[in-house]
Amino acid sequence: MKDTGIDHQAYRPSVIYINGVYWGILNIREKKNLDYLVPQHGIDPDNVELLEDDYKTRFGGVRVREGDSEHFFGMYNFILDNNMSDPANYDHVKSLMDVNNFINYFVSQIYVLNQEWPWINVKLWRPRTPGGRWRWMMFDVDSGMHIGPQYENMFELLTCRVCGWGSIHTDMFNKLQENQNFRNDVLNRFSDYLNTIFSVETVLPVIEKIKNTLEPEMPNHLARWGYDIHTLDTMDEWYAAVDTVISFAERRPAILRGEIIEEFNLSGTAAINLDVSSSEAGKIKINTLVLENYPWDGIYFRGVPVQLTALPNLGYRFVGWTGVQPEDTSSVEVVLTDSLSVTAVFEKIVGEDIVIDISQSPYKIESDQTVLSGTSLTVEAGVELIKSENSNREGNL
Repeated sequence: MKDTGIDHQAYRPSVIYINGVYWGILNIREKKNLDYLVPQHGIDPDNVELLEDDYKTRFGGVRVREGDSEHFFGMYNFILDNNMSDPANYDHVKSLMDVNNFINYFVSQIYVLNQEWPWINVKLWRPRTPGGRWRWMMFDVDSGMHIGPQYENMFELLTCRVCGWGSIHTDMFNKLQENQNFRNDVLNRFSDYLNTIFSVETVLPVIEKIKNTLEPEMPNHLARWGYDIHTLDTMDEWYAAVDTVISFAERRPAILRGEIIEEFNLSGTAAINLDVSSSEAGKIKINTLVLENYPWDGIYFRGVPVQLTALPNLGYRFVGWTGVQPEDTSSVEVVLTDSLSVTAVFEKIVGEDIVIDISQSPYKIESDQTVLSGTSLTVEAGVELIKSENSNREGNL
């Protein structure tokens, strides 16, 4: 979850003894309250609004933990009472909530197939400052990844076609889909994540790592807590539960893409292959992803505009694209109708001054860079410079 930007809980599984008595494996977790928000976001603890679900109000309401809910319900009512296809209305919503966070949150919850959401296990917060926007927090997904038995298709749940009750959060998510930009961002975020952080190749090693961490202690834990109605009893049962999660990770991308195609009435998916003329010369950004390894292959939805941006490294300039039009524009919009291969072509700047402009932001420094004698480097105002883990910590330019 760290690559989504969503507030989530760090944890560490621990072996616990209480007064010398073995108590098994318990997870030490960050608690989602001011003790988390203040150091993580540098906010004033006396000026924050923190809301959570109120399961007593027939699932889907909110109760106040910090501050009040006036701003939230003002936003909620504005979304439901106005036409979200109007750009001015949508821009106003973006001033009230962090829409990217809202999309990332829903996409992540839908991927894990969280069975105890969205009417419970919801928290959101905002700094009570001018321009303070709502952000959602992800926690308690124990009933995700096919551990819960209830629903196979999250869209059936989110649109209340099978649940019989609603959620104010899904009300907003569904209403915002009146806006084509929001709708496209949701679809592309699904694709970005399914191609990377939620891909089989990424998720399976994480499952294996957690399994290897817990496995040596599990016989002792089961001996302490087994043969209870709410627990696993044997290692065979535990291995079967792990296999369920592995099977989910292996099957989920294809299943979810199929559900998205049906829910959004799309014509299918298409493959895209992206490459650069030289790995030293630059990178390609596709939607929210800055790609690190080439050639790169992804799957995106047909008919949904995809944004490609060429990002030259220091000392190189973008020359053009092969495989897409217009060839000489560093940022292009592509609507896939079939498989597509695209290459970004860069060339080295020799004997000229170097400029990092706003179109290259955020500019990631992968290694030490040298500005040769007789040339200058200009970084335009507003450009964000990011050091990679591989770069020299003492100085990069």
